[in-house]
Amino acid sequence: MTTRTAIGEVARATLTLWIRDVARVTHSSTRQVIVGVVISGVLAAALGAMLALIAAGQVVSEVPPELRTSMLRSSFGGGTITAAAIAVAVGASAPPRTALQNLMDLLPVGRAQARLGQLLPTFAISLAYTAALSTSGGLVLVRLNPEPAARAAAVGLYLVMLITTLVLCTALMTLLHSAASALRLPHQYGIAIAGTLTLGAAMAAAIPDIFATQPSDRTAREPMDLLPHRAFAGFADGFVPIDAVLPVLWILAAGALMWAASRTRVAAASSKRPTLPRGTRPAALTPFWGHLWAESLIAMRSPQFLTVTLLAPVAMAGLWAAARHPVVAMLAPSLSAAVVVLPFMLALYAVGRTAAFGWIARTAGAGAGAHLGARLIAYTVVPALLAVPLAIIATAAGLLPPENIGATALRCLLATVAALVAGSLVPYSEQQPLSATAGGFVLAVMYLLVSLGITWVSSDVLPGAEVGLTIAAIALFAGGYALIADRGRGVHELRAS
Repeated sequence: MTTRTAIGEVARATLTLWIRDVARVTHSSTRQVIVGVVISGVLAAALGAMLALIAAGQVVSEVPPELRTSMLRSSFGGGTITAAAIAVAVGASAPPRTALQNLMDLLPVGRAQARLGQLLPTFAISLAYTAALSTSGGLVLVRLNPEPAARAAAVGLYLVMLITTLVLCTALMTLLHSAASALRLPHQYGIAIAGTLTLGAAMAAAIPDIFATQPSDRTAREPMDLLPHRAFAGFADGFVPIDAVLPVLWILAAGALMWAASRTRVAAASSKRPTLPRGTRPAALTPFWGHLWAESLIAMRSPQFLTVTLLAPVAMAGLWAAARHPVVAMLAPSLSAAVVVLPFMLALYAVGRTAAFGWIARTAGAGAGAHLGARLIAYTVVPALLAVPLAIIATAAGLLPPENIGATALRCLLATVAALVAGSLVPYSEQQPLSATAGGFVLAVMYLLVSLGITWVSSDVLPGAEVGLTIAAIALFAGGYALIADRGRGVHELRAS
């Protein structure tokens, strides 16, 4: 069996196992899961079209020649940060080791082939989502190149850059996590540090070009031109054959790093998990308080909560430092609100974490409202422990205007119920790395479509209706969560009896 065939077979097995696992947990058929994947792809395309339309209104038709290089670097830099953020999010959500990996170790399949095959479906979904979020950069390239052949070449080069960045960041994060494991750091801390360093490196490389205040001189050469996004932007600025050398070298470097990362040993998940807070008890000995206590502990002790706890303050500090730039200062309210909303996205993992043993409480007499309501409250209160200090800091630093706090609070609640719906549609599983990627993809598409739709309607169609529309969306998502999350209750009860 050749290397390519082995990777393809492992990828197919990974995808098949995930589809069957989702069908089992959601009590649906594999055909329904496939239809859901197709619908998600259509929604992603709709999201990309919406972002392109928004960007179209901000990009002028005639670009001055002296701004061409700056706009190319800014577009490629934005795509770099998007791809890096998605690679880090996917890497942080993936389990360190799965049952499939244990099986691969017993079969005549190379370590690199097994790892690459398991990563391939996840990488395909990550690329689709990255492309959907990067349509504005592609639109800029279309506007900068009036000739059809030049447009096609520029957009194709942009896609190659996104793929290269995803591969590069995934490999770098894997190698950093492997180094942390060699230093005996627990998985939760190692993956958080690796993600922070990877995303920080990408942002440090690309942000200066995204928020540049002076036009860039293409003829001037400097060490920064060796960066990946600069290399691809330089080749897109004229398609001079000699300028293709650096992009090709970066493609080869990304492939080599990924091959090296795929050959690193995958450490088994540590049996030691975070145990804070300790000594807590339910406020009352009732099913509701018992569920609320258990869901809150599970949420606070999850590796994703630890990762966000480390990343969110760093992101807010970086935003405060960059807010001296006039362009960043203009975007500071939206960016700081996004950092505050981020912890509430962790509700994506709520349904899947308790799906395997949730029937126990229902068998003991707990009703549907006990576990559904307790989960909703737990994943509103626990993220708020992190979001409230972030909001206070952002307001004190002048990043988040006080009058925006109410709207931000509503967006936090919207993110919570949207994440619960996405987590019910695509339950998280520690044995399926693809579950976190697919679930995050569904959540991001749903939340961004609704959020951007509310912003557009309240700005252009019904001014002043943002609060009402947000509350309506929250109620709609909450109703969907109640219907979807409890659909397997009867099956579990029958099985338990």
